[in-house]
Amino acid sequence: MKIHFILHEIFEVPGAYLAWAALSGHDVTMTKVYQNEKLPENADSFDFLIVMGGPQSPIGDNSEFPYFNPKAEIDLIKKAIKADKYIVGVCLGAQLLGEAYGGTTEKSPSCEIGNFPIELTEAGLEDENIKHFGKQAITGHWHSDMPGLPDTAEILAKSKGCPRQIIKYSKKHYGFQCHLEFTKKVAELLINSDKDLEKKSQTLPYVQSPQTIRDYDYNEMNNLLYEFLDNLTKRNNQMQKLKNYKQILNKIKKEKYFLLYVSMNNCSICHADMPKVEKIVNEENFPAYYIEATEIPEAIGQLSLFSVPVVILFYEGREIHRQAKIIDFNELNYRMKQICENK
Repeated sequence: MKIHFILHEIFEVPGAYLAWAALSGHDVTMTKVYQNEKLPENADSFDFLIVMGGPQSPIGDNSEFPYFNPKAEIDLIKKAIKADKYIVGVCLGAQLLGEAYGGTTEKSPSCEIGNFPIELTEAGLEDENIKHFGKQAITGHWHSDMPGLPDTAEILAKSKGCPRQIIKYSKKHYGFQCHLEFTKKVAELLINSDKDLEKKSQTLPYVQSPQTIRDYDYNEMNNLLYEFLDNLTKRNNQMQKLKNYKQILNKIKKEKYFLLYVSMNNCSICHADMPKVEKIVNEENFPAYYIEATEIPEAIGQLSLFSVPVVILFYEGREIHRQAKIIDFNELNYRMKQICENK
């Protein structure tokens, strides 16, 4: 998977997000806007967009940040939404994601800096990607704004100082006002960027002292983040079942490329091979679907399904590769990589 980061300041680094990408073997690119690097023109060059935080604001005076162009970033996020890419916005990034969905960034009821508990809402406890957080979890915080909330969005978590900590904008798009990427090194960079932090901690209820922030063990929140990212990317890549021939035709017509796996309920080879196909699909971030042939009799004749299992690759509305009965997974993986390179 190709992951692209947008970074707004030298002291706002990806931390555990970058560590997860490296551990998972993903390809990483970055736009450092504070170095006047150009944003991607479109969403074709990445599968996953992660927009990090910064002291800027979609609603504030950004005159001291001439390199920050919120409109350009929001336009790119909109392109990524339209292209059905994974998107995670963190802090400022969450606010920009909210703006892309039509929300309006607002001031948070309280400034939060340090490590404080968030509480999952009922929707959060039911969300497959974050319910492992449990009812309450400690996360990092460093903000005074919060993301906008369009009608279609769901609040998954809140805190005492901010009612919008995790927002789900769609099944592949999440905004985190809170920070799970903090490590001791990340925290130190942020501490050093705020010379008034000690003073703030003495007067504001949700601001911790520099030493308290330094002393915190961030491993647990990092592990929560890793599991969320695994859940998000792997769950959405699992093969979806198509229930009629019309759905198959719709995929052929509308999707540039995808894999179709044909199985039968009583086929032991099918049941053994399907997890192997799913593994390749997940690794390549490849759209994939499956059918039970006997449940869609029309498909048997229309697709010439004379034996199972069958794997068919479709590209630009036509079948370009098929394997039946004995699946050569190396060949299948090679063909999928070719499609991904030409997409």
